Amino acid sequence: MPSLPADCLSIIFMHFYNDLTTLYYCLLVNTSWCATAIPILWSNPWKYHHELLSNGCLSNDHKRSTHVEYQSLLLLKTLSACFSAESKQFLLNYGIRIDLDPPLFNYAKYCRSLDTYDIDYMLRKAQRNHLCFYTEDTRDFLGVEVYRLFFHQSSKIARLTISHQLPRIYSQIWFFPDTLSCFATLKELSCYEPYTIDLNLLKYIAGASSNIRKLSLDSKLYIHYDEGLIDLIQNQNNLNSLSINNISYGLWLRIANVFTSGNATSLTHLYLKSFDTCFPVLGISELRNLRSLIITCHEVDWSGIANACFPFLEILEFGRYFPSLTILASIISRTNKLLKRIYLSNYLCADPENSGMLFHAIIDFCPNLRYLSIPFNSISDETLEDIRHLLDSCHYLEGFSLRAQYSVRESMEYDKRLLEGDILFNLFIDHAPNTLCNIKFDYSEDEYETTLTFSYAAIKSFLMNWEKQKRIKLGLFIVIEDFNMHTHELHTIEDMLYEYRVKGVLETCKLIPKSPLIFSVRAEDWQRHSKNDTIGFIGLGQMGFRMANNLYTKSNFSLVIHDINKSSIEKFTSLHSTTISQKPIYHAKSPAEVARKASVIITMLPSSPHVKDVYLGKDGLIEGLDNQSFFIDSSTIDQSVSKDVAQKVIDKGARQIDAPVSGGVVGAEAATLTFMVGASTEADFLKSKPYLTYMGKNIVHCGGLGTGQIAKICNNMLLAISMIGVSEAMNLGIKLGIDPKLLADILNTSSGRCWSSDTYNPCPGIMPNVPSSKDYEGGFGNTLIAKDLRLAVNAANDVQATIILGAITQQIYNALSKSPDYEKKDFSSIYKWLNERSGNK
Repeated sequence: MPSLPADCLSIIFMHFYNDLTTLYYCLLVNTSWCATAIPILWSNPWKYHHELLSNGCLSNDHKRSTHVEYQSLLLLKTLSACFSAESKQFLLNYGIRIDLDPPLFNYAKYCRSLDTYDIDYMLRKAQRNHLCFYTEDTRDFLGVEVYRLFFHQSSKIARLTISHQLPRIYSQIWFFPDTLSCFATLKELSCYEPYTIDLNLLKYIAGASSNIRKLSLDSKLYIHYDEGLIDLIQNQNNLNSLSINNISYGLWLRIANVFTSGNATSLTHLYLKSFDTCFPVLGISELRNLRSLIITCHEVDWSGIANACFPFLEILEFGRYFPSLTILASIISRTNKLLKRIYLSNYLCADPENSGMLFHAIIDFCPNLRYLSIPFNSISDETLEDIRHLLDSCHYLEGFSLRAQYSVRESMEYDKRLLEGDILFNLFIDHAPNTLCNIKFDYSEDEYETTLTFSYAAIKSFLMNWEKQKRIKLGLFIVIEDFNMHTHELHTIEDMLYEYRVKGVLETCKLIPKSPLIFSVRAEDWQRHSKNDTIGFIGLGQMGFRMANNLYTKSNFSLVIHDINKSSIEKFTSLHSTTISQKPIYHAKSPAEVARKASVIITMLPSSPHVKDVYLGKDGLIEGLDNQSFFIDSSTIDQSVSKDVAQKVIDKGARQIDAPVSGGVVGAEAATLTFMVGASTEADFLKSKPYLTYMGKNIVHCGGLGTGQIAKICNNMLLAISMIGVSEAMNLGIKLGIDPKLLADILNTSSGRCWSSDTYNPCPGIMPNVPSSKDYEGGFGNTLIAKDLRLAVNAANDVQATIILGAITQQIYNALSKSPDYEKKDFSSIYKWLNERSGNK
């Protein structure tokens, strides 16, 4: 096999730069491979120590530290073997004997990265282990020779980091004769502790280096010698990245003058941090090629970038104080739609009423956004709508962070909706792009010490839906003052999160309370079954009984129930008698008592008069509500009645939605119902979803109040028409001699397929566990379907809509509802009625 050229091997091996094991194996193949791998491994000899410490390759911290220490000793021993005879003699004069033969390769010449901390760490570990020397003075002499080795042997230092305070004896190392040629190849320079730098060093580097691309400096003590820094910046031909921490007002003005003088075209990354008051951002508008702009300052005069244009900007981050929304939106609109990351830190100093301006700019000009982090001091319905549009528009969004900031506007009226995490969860379930994998809600700055309601039910529902949609693994972070999770929820939350991590739904999940005491609160210190622990349910008929059962068994809520039929109450409590001690079931004597015991109340009632009586009558719900009450009416009633009742509830300070259902008794039993929700706000719809999820499979927002009822009567009219159609087809086919089950199979795989044929077939013996196989007992009664059809016909008359089949179907079911033999039967008994009219009993 012919050997590959050395330059080709080098290109291949560079792909293994981060694969230490593979490169080590390459050393063992042959001399050529070894000679190619060695320069790559030694380009940064401390790189692998850093990875070992950070990645946790070894089982515990002590083993990792011991292993790194051992590697440091081997590294120093190898470097010492590379010392020149002159250096060895110099060290011998100070009692340091090095009797090591020169190695096969001169390793030091391959080094391209130096960090003063790494070298000092190596020397300190050697001193600790009494390797050749015993005092700090002798250690420093050895250190000087290590630096001399690198500067003498390596002429291509590309990265220099001065991140450790060096002894005074080291000051001479920067001015060794060979150092100047090493600095000529510098591409990156970082100085994190500037007080360790000789006053002339920056000028010295400025004179030697003209191709530095990345410059990171802490300018804390540059006040008296910033001339060197100005020279260093001004002398670079291709400076791409500039990062200055603790920059002063005066120093920035001098740097800005460099940019305005024409040295701005190459700069693509700028990071500034300052503690000065009214820090000006002059000169930044000249940096038109910026790809990232990060400014973290206490107070800033933003007028310098009010009209700035950054057509290539990809990263935009501002700290505690950032521009007005007008300036911010203007900057975003001039980015040529390339922004991928927007991070706004702690305090929103703009009018919250104009937050839509920011959202609209992001929606219109950030189609490629990957990460967004923004603070709020209020979330209105308009803001929720803006977030929804943003999630719908940013198809590549991977991370979203939302932080509440009450402290910004202490005079602002407190907005309770900000506290309902259920709303935010459901917003992300319905509208988040498939790329989203990190969500963070941060309420740690809540100065009012209120709580964000992230209930167990909300988190569980969120994760169930995330899993159902087969999304990618999620990182979920919640940082809040307190969790509004009650005693039994606190005991189960960790198990639930672990379950979803095992399932692969969660990559990680952190619930971070501002105070850890939340998890040490004793159970007896809580009101064990508070109003927020309990859901109210009124109406335990055929549908309501099964819905309430799913709600109770699948959630961690206690239940308070009411029904005028005492036998239904007794049946329900008897069914769950073994679990009463864990999650009580209260029997309320009136709807008003239900409202006093529960903050969320669901009603499932037969007709409009029943709903009006339960809500508005004597001892009705309206007499027991407060401003925390939230009502979900799943009854199918007249739209006008629904809206009228809801408005009276809202006028009393509570909230209400209509959420009629489809799916019948079978769907109620299996918790696969479809809820058609009419809600006046998106927030009300989103709040209802966690509760409805326990009882249904599809939850659809139809529009404002009453629209759920519209969808329901249209659906039920079609349902009744199709049930008659299926009954007639089955009756005809059987009379013509075809096998009933075969005919049903054909219908269910052909164009005649519908819910009445494949899920609720009206012919006895076709399907088990449906009313037709139980003599049409239970299920959806003829009286109820007749009522729904009457609502549909009346609504059609009101708007002059023609419904020929609907009107005929209403007449048929009206007749059945008045027949003593069919009044209490399921509406699929139409098949039996047709059979009897055909002459069969």
